[in-house]
Amino acid sequence: MNNRNQVAIVLAIALSAMLSVTPLWAQEAKDAAKAEVVLPNRDVEALLETNPTTPAELIRASYLFDEFGRPDLGKKMLGRLMAAGPSEKELIELVESVGQDIFIDIARRKSLAPEGEQVANAALQAVNKKTHDPKRIDGLIGQLQDPSIDVRSRALGELSRAQGTAIGRMINVLSDPTRESEHANLWAALIQLGPGVVDPLIGVLDRSDPRLMTQAVRVLGQLKAVRATDYLLGPYTSPKSDPELRKAARRALLQIIGRLPSKKVAIEILTKRAGEYLGDRRLLKSDVDGNVDLWHWDEASKRCQAQRYTSHQANRVVAFRLARDAFALAPEDPKVKTLYLMAMLEAEVAQREAGAVAEVTEKKGDDSVLGRVTPFGVPVLEETLRRAMAEKHFNAAAEAARLLGRVGTAAELLYQGTEPAPLALAVRYPDPRVRAAALQAIMQLQPSRGYPGSSYVPQALTFFASTSGRGRVLIVGPRAESTRSFAATLGEVGYQVDTATSGREMIRKATASADYELAFVEMSIDDPSVKLLLRRLRGDYRTAGLRIGLVARAGQLKLAEQLAAKDTHAEHFSRAHSVEAFRWQLAQLDKLDPLRQVSGELRQRWAEVSLHQLAILNELSADVYNLNAARGAVLEALLVPKLAPAAIDFLKNDKYPASQRALMEVASRRSLAVEVRRKALSALRHNIDTNGILLTTVEIQRQYDRYNAAGGLDEATQHLLALVLDCLEAPTEKLRMKKEQ
Repeated sequence: MNNRNQVAIVLAIALSAMLSVTPLWAQEAKDAAKAEVVLPNRDVEALLETNPTTPAELIRASYLFDEFGRPDLGKKMLGRLMAAGPSEKELIELVESVGQDIFIDIARRKSLAPEGEQVANAALQAVNKKTHDPKRIDGLIGQLQDPSIDVRSRALGELSRAQGTAIGRMINVLSDPTRESEHANLWAALIQLGPGVVDPLIGVLDRSDPRLMTQAVRVLGQLKAVRATDYLLGPYTSPKSDPELRKAARRALLQIIGRLPSKKVAIEILTKRAGEYLGDRRLLKSDVDGNVDLWHWDEASKRCQAQRYTSHQANRVVAFRLARDAFALAPEDPKVKTLYLMAMLEAEVAQREAGAVAEVTEKKGDDSVLGRVTPFGVPVLEETLRRAMAEKHFNAAAEAARLLGRVGTAAELLYQGTEPAPLALAVRYPDPRVRAAALQAIMQLQPSRGYPGSSYVPQALTFFASTSGRGRVLIVGPRAESTRSFAATLGEVGYQVDTATSGREMIRKATASADYELAFVEMSIDDPSVKLLLRRLRGDYRTAGLRIGLVARAGQLKLAEQLAAKDTHAEHFSRAHSVEAFRWQLAQLDKLDPLRQVSGELRQRWAEVSLHQLAILNELSADVYNLNAARGAVLEALLVPKLAPAAIDFLKNDKYPASQRALMEVASRRSLAVEVRRKALSALRHNIDTNGILLTTVEIQRQYDRYNAAGGLDEATQHLLALVLDCLEAPTEKLRMKKEQ
């Protein structure tokens, strides 16, 4: 019998009891109800005659009215209950009186919305608050020591309702040596609580004291917790394990899987499992929102605590735990070393994103990570970068690149032979986070001469700098009228729309701006064909992750489907004939590789950093890097308010006429902020002092004309225009004064 039928039977019995006594005011209530509504049947009339008034009566009546086809009356009952403003205590008593099932059912009924959901949420939240109240739970834990078996049973029943909160606080008591007299009963209680204790006890195995770990292993064995098997391999096979712990792990493995793996097999299992979790090939059980609660042992507080992660984050934390156990068993194995480092760096990022206390680093800040990595040496960390890039562990690759810039030297990391080293290759990696970290590392290394792959650096910096921060969509096709018709829809969701009529034009545009997030490509495109176009786009780090919708007519759908099936960043679509259909297509593209999507804000931050890095290279590394191609992106960045100051820093030391011309234009432009114009003026003065006047006579005369025409402008603009002329006249004035001397 399902819960709904049970609730209906209980309420029917309650209704019969309510109707068995006819109150004195029954006829008056009946008459009033008839005047208010048209009664559809005798059941509704009879229920109205009971005149529900108490909270329990109102809840039961709301449910029954809905069952009788009168949800309007049910909502009225719920409204009366809310209007009474019941306290948390009264709500808890109400739930205890009628049971939780009816509240859950009422909350789910759309016919009673929104009142049903509001009442149910308030009541169930009050109960949940009481159930998980730490003081109450501590009192129940204390009752587990009561000599009365009835008291202990009731306490255990209440604790079972609190699950994770109760189990965590029970483990806290078990970790307290001053309360050892309570431990036997608590361990027995944990066994009775069953499978819900497995994950917290696995958390206990994460670096707690051997005594507590030993007892936790014994309980896991008695529960035959298959899920704990991987976490028992390290304690059993490690020669450094506490003897009692190792003995307990041996017994638990026999109880759970019936055999004892060798050290070699344990290492194989641990590395395989770590790799599966790291590659998301093995998934942890998550809730409806895709989140996972993992338990950790916090050494500082001596407490076992739960932390919520996304499924992706949780996989990395578990991978690190297993890789750490494998490394403890085989610290000299090169593959185990790099797996351990990859998992460590991935878990570090996952915990940082989740706001967790860093299990990996034990201390806050980058120095703790650096301290753990440094003993491995540059070659091992470099191999970790190489492997992370090959296996597409983007966060590990980015962290490894960043750390290499702190522990290595240019001689070790860049001048290794005729082929580009891993750090140089990382500058052209498809994931922008890896590229940004590699560029940061190379800037820290400050190479003094050219090296294999040095040309990658200005190209990557230029691409990062080519952004306005706003997302762009590229619509590609010989006609593409159908998709262009939805340009307004794209504008509504924040995209700027560009078009291309050939594959060649698409490649040129897509590789020139970091802002392209989506592209719609018609299957009829040529120069080159869509198949070759996709191959070229995916072969270029700048467009490897571009999400593409392949738009096809009926005769081309099969080919579009085949191409999309082989491309993780593409989907195939028929031509959209409505805004709703087009919005659906956008939603499908938005689902592609969501973890790698980059916000406009982050693109602007990378652009600003890249412009500063280009400015440094322009000033110090002219013999190492050719920055000619970067100037166009720098000049474009002057038009982006947030990027203009960084672009000015580059132009300040640039020895090209276009740079002086751009600085003069920025300093003279009224539409720009005064601070930006003053910065441009200062940069222009420095550039002229360093390189002399690089402007033509016509350009200088135009600036004089601009000043002469500024009589009606604001005082600040007139003053800045006068200072620009001072900059232009300064070299002549210096020459005149020198002659006079």
